[in-house]
Amino acid sequence: MSALPNSPAARRAAIERAKHPSEDVCLNAQIGQSARLLIDFLTENRATDAFEFPFSHSYPRNCCESVSMIFSYLLGEKYGLSRVTIIRGTKPRLHEHHFWVRAAGSLYDLTAHQFPGRRPILGVERHALFDSFPEHRVIHEQDFVDREEVLALHRAGVIPF
Repeated sequence: MSALPNSPAARRAAIERAKHPSEDVCLNAQIGQSARLLIDFLTENRATDAFEFPFSHSYPRNCCESVSMIFSYLLGEKYGLSRVTIIRGTKPRLHEHHFWVRAAGSLYDLTAHQFPGRRPILGVERHALFDSFPEHRVIHEQDFVDREEVLALHRAGVIPF
């Protein structure tokens, strides 16, 4: 039987959980840090052209699909995540699309700052930006960016993550 919500036993259990964050919380924090490194690289890459990918010169604009693929490849490589999905959101009336990633139970959008007043979205369960694209579809074809090139550049230290 579990302790009552406001009982001393429930408070002690909550304190113990806070002292020992779950593996998911730690993983999401690590992914967030990796995402920030990648964002910094992609920002600098506009000028350096260390890695050319579709729309790399205009990051964060117009490259949400490319960046989502790059991010998903690196998540699989570094964290061994097998259930990483790229989501395409659509505003049907406007024929407008946007892409973001679901990994380890959280959502990530490394190009959200292409929209006025937004910052990159790292490790959330929901976000109003995603809700503004009412139709969601998981993308399975991921050949827009060369996976092997991304991983080779990461292993060589060109793409930090």
